[in-house]
Amino acid sequence: MAYSVTKEGLHGPVLPGYPAREAEQEAKLQISEETARRAFAKATTWQISGFVVMTALTWAITGSLAEGGAVAAGGAAAGFVSYYLHERAWARVRWGLRRT
Repeated sequence: MAYSVTKEGLHGPVLPGYPAREAEQEAKLQISEETARRAFAKATTWQISGFVVMTALTWAITGSLAEGGAVAAGGAAAGFVSYYLHERAWARVRWGLRRT
């Protein structure tokens, strides 16, 4: 009797149309799941750099550091939330991952 092997471990009997060889190949698929904490850290560092750039650009255009900071703060708040949600959604997508 054949058993399937997946990244979760050994499972028992292989289903028809899903050969053991494919199960073994699936077991070799190395996917490092990104934690919510890592996604949060990435969103934070991205927004800090974006805040600095947006402040500088708006300051250069308006001549007002206060306006530059205000525009950048609003953009950072919206961008932080949207980036975090975008990263978490993509963490669930298997498309485009390579088997190793």
